[in-house]
Amino acid sequence: MELQDYARHVLFGTRLEDKLVDPGRLSDRSPGPALAGRPEPGRPPGLRFEDRGDRSRTRRPGPRALEDPLRAGRLLHAFANHELLAAELMALVLLRFPEAPGPFRRALAQTLREEQLHLRLYIERMGEFGVEFGEIPVNAFFWDCVADVEDPLDFVVRMGLVFEQANLDFTRLFAARFREVGDERTAAILDKVHADELGHVKHGLHWFRAWKEPELSEWEAFSERLELPLDPSRARAPGYDREGRLALGFTPEFLDQLEVWGRSKGRPPVVWCFDPTAELQVSGHPAALGQGPLKGQLGALRRDLSGLMGVLAATGDAVLVSQRPTAAFLRPWREAGLPEVEWIASGDPPGSELSGLDGRHLARLEPWALSPATLARLQPLAARAATSLSGDDGTGPSRRWWSKETALGEARALLTEDGCLGPPEWLARPEVLGEVVPSAEAALDQARRLLEAHEEVVLKGLVATAGRGNRRLRRGEAVGTPLRGWLDARCEADGGVLVGPWLPRVLDLSFHLDLDEELPEGARYRDWCRFRVDRRGQFTGAVLGRRLDGLDKAVLRFFFGDGRERRWIHGVGEALARALGPRLLADGLRGPVGIDAFIYRDRAGGLRLHPLVELNPRWTMGRVALALEARVASGQAGLWTLLGGPGAPARATALVAASPPVCRQRHLAGGALATTDPATAEAVGSVLLVGDSLAECEGMLAGG
Repeated sequence: MELQDYARHVLFGTRLEDKLVDPGRLSDRSPGPALAGRPEPGRPPGLRFEDRGDRSRTRRPGPRALEDPLRAGRLLHAFANHELLAAELMALVLLRFPEAPGPFRRALAQTLREEQLHLRLYIERMGEFGVEFGEIPVNAFFWDCVADVEDPLDFVVRMGLVFEQANLDFTRLFAARFREVGDERTAAILDKVHADELGHVKHGLHWFRAWKEPELSEWEAFSERLELPLDPSRARAPGYDREGRLALGFTPEFLDQLEVWGRSKGRPPVVWCFDPTAELQVSGHPAALGQGPLKGQLGALRRDLSGLMGVLAATGDAVLVSQRPTAAFLRPWREAGLPEVEWIASGDPPGSELSGLDGRHLARLEPWALSPATLARLQPLAARAATSLSGDDGTGPSRRWWSKETALGEARALLTEDGCLGPPEWLARPEVLGEVVPSAEAALDQARRLLEAHEEVVLKGLVATAGRGNRRLRRGEAVGTPLRGWLDARCEADGGVLVGPWLPRVLDLSFHLDLDEELPEGARYRDWCRFRVDRRGQFTGAVLGRRLDGLDKAVLRFFFGDGRERRWIHGVGEALARALGPRLLADGLRGPVGIDAFIYRDRAGGLRLHPLVELNPRWTMGRVALALEARVASGQAGLWTLLGGPGAPARATALVAASPPVCRQRHLAGGALATTDPATAEAVGSVLLVGDSLAECEGMLAGG
């Protein structure tokens, strides 16, 4: 039989016998003219695409479900349809590209015959399970993705290197599952399909290398040929067989990229983006608002820590980053159970290029903060998101919620309301919270008065966070020109500064709320987090898992002694949600809110809780820490730390090399895990250290 006649039988035949025709000895002396257009394949009743209905997606059954003959038969029905689609697409390519090289056409015809054999095997076995081919609506996904190929290279990429490559994993997975339930016969069929599929993928890899653009790497040539809904993640499946692919000739570099590629295969993604300059934007900083380059530490933070949003995301979401993380970084990330997200390299300055999201439906946009530059950055995507970007007016939270003056007022109200947060003897006295003053001279006068009773005072800009807007002044210390200049600038920008005594902290912590009008009280308390700060009060890391590890007995007694319930700290968080939630929600806030707090030693030597130092209407490092804590193995201690200064990325690399991560059941049980990619960072790093105790984690950090 002539090759083109064989292909026409398979493609246009309307009986199952046509699809399974045995061509005998094949020749290709008369390939005929190229088939034009995009025809639909002929199909017998029950297998036509118009019959697929609403049930075209077949859910993969779990291992024990395959003991049910009906479930097993339905699974084989889906597999059979995939083989039929593959055969029809191969016939289409033979007819559409008659001028393709003879060796390619002959090998493709042999592959088609093997697809027919697989189809027969599946049909026979599902019949023994009581399922007839065509009784279940079929899926046309393969056809929809491949039928419009423009050249043979498109075909070998889409069929050979995507669908058939993924089938290497599926056939291995389900052969093992059928063996688990004692069905050796079905497992043997899948073994046969897997063995043939190895040859099909090798055939595709050979011609891919022969035809790809020589100036592109194999990964670039592969990924650039794919268009949604196809992407590299569809070329692998559960039970990813790296060793088998290496044996076929795939390069380690290609497989590294394939292994860690993530993208939602169904639902629209949530788009996450990081920007630590929200408070600077609110205070009018030109560079933070995009009116010039953001230099120094803040520029490094925005660039190097952009990948932290991947910790907060869900698998299949999209995360905007300055550079896409490397495969070497993402492999242990996945082993620790962190989300498999799609990394969108958005350039620097952020937002300069969002083409990776062009034309796609999005679930929602989830920025670090709803600040002016972030709103402007994400506005091009807003029309395609199912939910709005911000509050009703589209401007984000009111400026007053960014101000420490508002936080001070809320804290005073809470502390003067008897019993709201707990007994007064546990809590800070209102008089130590500080005062907001409007000018540099008033600030210095207030500082002098406080220094008569306290060793040290703190002066805080009203719109700043993480200690970046703080200055401290000790008793007897001269007031220099830099401090006066800083006070003048802050009073001009923010309308004043907050001046208060520096309270000797023994434990820094934060409470975390979610705001949503659909919640019964408008706000939900999420959890609390223990974090670490430097001398200026700037966040440096968090203690995870065993949160109270390493604290002295006095602090432990404060947590658990004097009749306190073990959950009393959660009770404070719940009270904050009840008290603040309705007011925050009424002012247009939605989403996450972080409340910085601390336990300090008063002048009599007792311990007290300052429950509200700063209110952060955005995502926070504390929320990132809580998400990382979920990946720490039960019973272990964790220390998440930010690394800055010269050589920080190299230090992160050294920490991981000295204590490689130990993962069990998709949790980090020991060692060091980089949480931002040191290979792409320039000045900042972050590492999660896990051990049997906080002391062990600190030892790893010191040793690195």
